[in-house]
Amino acid sequence: MRKTKMKKPLDCKAPVVQLAVNNPIITHEQLAEQHFEPIPTFVGLSDNFEKLERHEGFLRKIAIVSRVAVSMLGQTKPELIDGLKKMDDARRDDEMLKWLMDGREAAEELLDMIHQAETRFAVAMANVYDEDGKPRH
Repeated sequence: MRKTKMKKPLDCKAPVVQLAVNNPIITHEQLAEQHFEPIPTFVGLSDNFEKLERHEGFLRKIAIVSRVAVSMLGQTKPELIDGLKKMDDARRDDEMLKWLMDGREAAEELLDMIHQAETRFAVAMANVYDEDGKPRH
């Protein structure tokens, strides 16, 4: 029986397909048997304006931070230093660093959400298809 690797069934940190191929530790059937419940924060998200607005704000924060990060990545060390000197406000510099750190943490949270969704989808797929990829009857 082909095995599928999952270190933590609902909290893995590598793509499920990669896990399935590289170091399998559970069988296809064991994957199919994994259980999960909805995460309350996301239940009815599309029907709840407040929840949807909060999530959209979370995504906007990541988008804005990523644009700033990409801008910084396109600069040389002297360019970045000159830009920082032009700001000439140590408090604002500290705020920028904290803002970047908060953005990274938000991006990590988003990545964790995507990993969990990927794992849940793999569990669903294991219930729909057998280990050879044929539909279960």
